[in-house]
Amino acid sequence: MALALRERRRIETILLIRQAALRLAGRHGYDSVTVEAICAEAGISVRTFFNYFPVREAAFVVGPPPFPPEAVRKFLSGTGPFLDELIALLQTRLRLSGDERRELCQAMDMATREPRMAAMQISAMHAHEVELATLIGGRLKAAPADTTPKLMAAAILAVTRAVISRWAADEASEDVCGLLDRGLRAVLALMASQPKRTRAASRRKATP
Repeated sequence: MALALRERRRIETILLIRQAALRLAGRHGYDSVTVEAICAEAGISVRTFFNYFPVREAAFVVGPPPFPPEAVRKFLSGTGPFLDELIALLQTRLRLSGDERRELCQAMDMATREPRMAAMQISAMHAHEVELATLIGGRLKAAPADTTPKLMAAAILAVTRAVISRWAADEASEDVCGLLDRGLRAVLALMASQPKRTRAASRRKATP
């Protein structure tokens, strides 16, 4: 219980600092925001800031939030359709409020203009990919040498990034969870159909 409380406080502090940084960037521009200004806005010390972020730029990077522990337990112990339960797990990270959506849009826009932030964004997504691959491997009871979980995680993250980019850029778009559901199912259906098409094409070529 104490560990869960500390983790919750850690996440809350990270969000507090990040929101302060993005608010200031929205008011004054990214380049004008200092660590001291972020700390004053968030009501924390500079020492506290560097306990959570190694450099100033990291405070502007919006990475995936952690999976809820209960959702992880449900996925790992699930016995229902794998894809349905995997999508349900992924969707727990995508239920964002209007403010969170605006912060995500702002962070993604800054990452396209700031090389260091772009590199940090990629690093955050890689950490998410590794975590997801570990969970998929645990659910499938995959052997350590089995690359299937890593390949699945990489493909899923590629779809997720495309879905989030579309959703974040279009306020009129549908709920992001619905977009992710349709996107993943469409890509997996397309991939599953390719061997059949390839075999059919091969048979046509082989017919005299």
